[in-house]
Amino acid sequence: MEGVGDLAVMVDKLSTAAFDEVPVAELLEVQSALEQVYRRLPGFSTASWRR
Repeated sequence: MEGVGDLAVMVDKLSTAAFDEVPVAELLEVQSALEQVYRRLPGFSTASWRR
């Protein structure tokens, strides 16, 4: 897993770009990294993301 600092940089970069300028691969990478972080939190389920 990438470090939380790396994730913060990725999210910051995406937040300043126009949506249509962001490659889908980057969005999927951020989603995957966020899921890894949330899986470590007690009481959180990523199952609701998969609906």
